[in-house]
Amino acid sequence: MSQDASHREQEDAYTKAFDRVLFARILQYVRPYRAQVALALLFLLLTTLTAALTPLFFKWAIDGALVPKEAKPLAERFVLLLWVSLGFLLVRGVNFAATYGQTYLIQWVGQRVLFDLRSALFGKLMRLHLGFYDKNPVGRLMTRITSDVDAINQFITGGLVGVIADFFTILGLLAFMVVLSPKLTLVVLLVVPVLLWVTAWVRNGMRAAYREMRLRLARLNAALQENLSGVETIQLFVKEREREEKFDRLSRDLLRAWVEIVRWFALFFPVVGFLGDLAVAGLLFYGGGEVVRGVATLGLLVAFVDYTRQLFQPLQDLSDKFNLFQGAMASAERIFGVLDTEEELEDPENPKPIARFRGEVEFQEVWLAYTPKGVEPTDKDWVLKGVSFRIRPGEKADAEGNPLEHPVLVRGLHALGGIG
Repeated sequence: MSQDASHREQEDAYTKAFDRVLFARILQYVRPYRAQVALALLFLLLTTLTAALTPLFFKWAIDGALVPKEAKPLAERFVLLLWVSLGFLLVRGVNFAATYGQTYLIQWVGQRVLFDLRSALFGKLMRLHLGFYDKNPVGRLMTRITSDVDAINQFITGGLVGVIADFFTILGLLAFMVVLSPKLTLVVLLVVPVLLWVTAWVRNGMRAAYREMRLRLARLNAALQENLSGVETIQLFVKEREREEKFDRLSRDLLRAWVEIVRWFALFFPVVGFLGDLAVAGLLFYGGGEVVRGVATLGLLVAFVDYTRQLFQPLQDLSDKFNLFQGAMASAERIFGVLDTEEELEDPENPKPIARFRGEVEFQEVWLAYTPKGVEPTDKDWVLKGVSFRIRPGEKADAEGNPLEHPVLVRGLHALGGIG
């Protein structure tokens, strides 16, 4: 299997949308801030309740003052409109405060979790042996500590809390709708099966598109780090044009992946919006007939139109939340894969300090491989094979004038002071 194919297999290995074990490990980083999360959920309940109450003010204003069933004095109707308007402002004011509190607390928790994960990853990377870095490109590790950690943050602030918010919103709206009119509620729900089918279809397409995007982003980051760290060698061998063309190919691959994601988004939201409009059209036809026959009031119909528009918004957002879940699970697997890597470096009981020195360095038939204890190295495990050279203080090449380019070798010689 080629290196590129192996890389692709590793990046694409995770395709599950949800994993209980990974989910539990993510929650471990949220647990220290459970008080803030609990308060945010309280704000969330207030937000849901005030959102569900809002359409009722339209019903009360229309049925009680604008188009009352029984004749009322103008003064009484204006007083009712005043009280309805004040009640509407009060409810929306509570909604504003609750939304602000919920958003601030969840974002605060997300940033704290991001900080804790990033610190844990960096500390782990500082303790891993050099063989780990020979097998994992630095660009890919940079993606773990930046993009993958950010995906966890988005999962907490948008995905997890967003799904809870959408769930509460849907339940709250449906409860109010059923109480007001079970028949009109049934008319609205007739469109939901089609919506769920469309959501599942788009979800599968988006999952594949996001997985491809993450793969190509990791490749681009790895290539960027490789070229920037080796720019001196690239210029020495006049490979600038070749490297530019390769980077452009990787960048175009990432562009195509993002365009595919945009295509799915551009298709999904108009389709869901049209299904919502279809539900409103059915509501206007059936509900309007009920109003004409005197079975329902105009205020009830207007309130149901508002409820329907509110109901389809969280249903529309569920597909996006699913992609956050998918991305977070894939990122969590990669992050915890690094955190679970065995640390092979052991601190000696009585370490001896080494003072900085400069002197002659000589390697004679040096072989080096990074393998677990007791495991015989295979041919692909060897990093150095029979390396022999001699370097005097200040030199950067061997006796034959060959440059020392191996990263492990150069780092070691820098530490010993054998090269300038």
